[in-house]
Amino acid sequence: EDSRRSLTLSDGRVLGVAKFNPRASRRSADDTLMNLLPTKHRVIRDRYNELRLRYGKYYSVLFRVYDNGVAYRFESAFPEDIEVREEVSEWNFAADLKVYWANEKNPFQELPLSQIDRATYSYLPVSMSDGNGHLFVLAEVDLFDYPNMLLRAGEGNSLFGEHPKMIGRTAGSRTFPWRLLTIGDDRELPEEAG
Repeated sequence: EDSRRSLTLSDGRVLGVAKFNPRASRRSADDTLMNLLPTKHRVIRDRYNELRLRYGKYYSVLFRVYDNGVAYRFESAFPEDIEVREEVSEWNFAADLKVYWANEKNPFQELPLSQIDRATYSYLPVSMSDGNGHLFVLAEVDLFDYPNMLLRAGEGNSLFGEHPKMIGRTAGSRTFPWRLLTIGDDRELPEEAG
């Protein structure tokens, strides 16, 4: 299913929605990273294909496809500070997944995506399963100088990110948080997390 992504600045510019085709560049990586934390896996394989969509000289959107998931982030190169008014992060799913929903009122609730009360939100990460042994986790990383995102249920089988009314002022030249969806089975995701 199609899902929208964008950042709206206080001056009305919308990053990620353009009236012209962006310049696309691709690259692949297959590296190893040393995990500094004591976990089951000391060496982590960092293998992905990346698509960078460059919209003029001031911003890009990066998409990465990993062996076990997908991720995206915005990058900006504005010469002055910017004020982010809104971020759109939609996640539309083809099936009615079982969701593990957590917030201040319900520390842990398991329910179908289509039955989540739209007035409630969940903290990230949010775990989901399709009932056939496939697990999905929506998360965010690299939250430097940027508020964390909450999730709300949308129409049908969708989730969307939500922030305070005004996200805030930040450096014009920066990388924004990664938004990611990991995909695995009942054994893979717990092993990779630990």
